[in-house]
Amino acid sequence: METTAIQKVSFVGAGNVAFNLAPAFYNAGIQVRHIVSRNQTEAQKLAKLVNAVAADNLSEIDKSSDAVFFTLPDDAIAGSAKELFKNNDFKGVMVHTSGSTTLDDLVKINSKAGVFYPLQTFNKNNIIDFDEIPVCIEGVNEHITHALECLARLISGDVRRISSAQRAVIHLGAVFASNFTNHLYARAFDILKRSAVNPSILLPLIRETASRLNRGEPVKVQTGPAVRGDVRIMNKHLGMLADDEAGAEIYRLLSEHIQLFKERKA
Repeated sequence: METTAIQKVSFVGAGNVAFNLAPAFYNAGIQVRHIVSRNQTEAQKLAKLVNAVAADNLSEIDKSSDAVFFTLPDDAIAGSAKELFKNNDFKGVMVHTSGSTTLDDLVKINSKAGVFYPLQTFNKNNIIDFDEIPVCIEGVNEHITHALECLARLISGDVRRISSAQRAVIHLGAVFASNFTNHLYARAFDILKRSAVNPSILLPLIRETASRLNRGEPVKVQTGPAVRGDVRIMNKHLGMLADDEAGAEIYRLLSEHIQLFKERKA
């Protein structure tokens, strides 16, 4: 197993990412020192899982931590990093886990900075195995980049050096692939529930649609009335959405784009 210069870490934030990442580090033999969060209930819960200390003030972070991970919403990262830099004699690496915040946003605050972005959707109530999760690494210099790579390899078999510009594109793609897709699941479930149909009937379809991506590009395995050009069925569906203006607009827009992609790839 590869060793890493990062042996002790602390976390700022006790949300979905922290609840998955901190236990992954802990189970890989990394010491988790502090969990800092305004939500002390969640901080204490996570701290208990990883034998760490819960705190509500950045000044309490263990100064011997090799790295502090900011697992926070994007607009809170810089402010928390500035507060840590100002009120704590911390000499380690500041690391954020965001897909859209740049490395430079931390470098402006601390010359020892890095990014550790696991490309996955997380939920604190469902701790998942990191082994197949791609981890995107970026560091301000080779030493920090290598240290973060070694740390990532302790928990993941897919570790990649990715620049801030590339990571922003990946994050954009992930929003389409995961966030928007999940919203469409929610809409599909709502359509069925309104007609007293149990939406669980859709789950095998959802699983099969996702599994097809292992066999070919999405545009090549597209099915449905739009790709077939079945105007009669599409008009029927739009009629069923007559009382749902937003739903009808989404249906129309997605159908148009499915047809455009088909023509572009023809």
